[in-house]
Amino acid sequence: MMHPDNASCDWQLSKESLVDRMKIVLRTSQWSDCVFRVGPEDDHQMFRVHKLILAASSPVFGAMCFGPLAEKSCISVPDIEPHVFEILLE
Repeated sequence: MMHPDNASCDWQLSKESLVDRMKIVLRTSQWSDCVFRVGPEDDHQMFRVHKLILAASSPVFGAMCFGPLAEKSCISVPDIEPHVFEILLE
């Protein structure tokens, strides 16, 4: 078996905790299944995120991602600054 540091497909094995693995998933957007368009029209930023992680973290995100009125495509959040949304994701 190849050492985890040498095998990009086995990166999970090099992280000891689930928190460390989730940080990698957030940073790389690996397996993301949702896009947020954050910020005002003239200065927005796109964030590729994971609906399951957001929904497990917040009832508001749970409703946005899986509720009866769940968004199916890009979710627009014009009234928050992108750097603030990034902090919220972390």
